[in-house]
Amino acid sequence: MPRAFRIIMALLVVLAALCFYIAFFLTEARAHSWYDPECCSGKDCRPAKDVVVRDDGSIVITTEDGISVIVPPSLPRRQSHDNKWHVCPYPSSELVLRARCVYEPGNV
Repeated sequence: MPRAFRIIMALLVVLAALCFYIAFFLTEARAHSWYDPECCSGKDCRPAKDVVVRDDGSIVITTEDGISVIVPPSLPRRQSHDNKWHVCPYPSSELVLRARCVYEPGNV
């Protein structure tokens, strides 16, 4: 392989890695910049794809990446800054996902 070709390929790999970094890390920081740090340290909250209110007052929130969390009616809710639902899931000692906090739209 010619040396110039190897240099070009190495530059393309670096460019691809840089694009991945910008797309993944920088957009995530902007999207999570308003989450309260005591809720999820600005990194674990996820936007909701589907929200279902059950008869007992609990809410089932399914995130955009397919994680479903049951939110008890007793969990306080926070005001969402983008007028959408968000949830911060975490694994509990019973090996199920619980909601650390929930952000709800202002019109709820």
